[in-house]
Amino acid sequence: MQAISAYFPEAIRVSRPQGGFVLWIELPATIDSFELYQAAIREKISIAPGSIFFHQPSLFPLHPAGIWYAL
Repeated sequence: MQAISAYFPEAIRVSRPQGGFVLWIELPATIDSFELYQAAIREKISIAPGSIFFHQPSLFPLHPAGIWYAL
């Protein structure tokens, strides 16, 4: 969480999980989480575009992405 606060743009909001290993980030509307996913994969970084978690992603107004981490 500290690295996200330090290196991600201020416009990105991050969930504060009560447990588990997933952080949800909300991207600005100008960023497509699926395009970010494709760019991350090319750099061998795994994220999950939020649209894969919704039956009708076009109806979901935010641009979420999941980030998994391990301690």
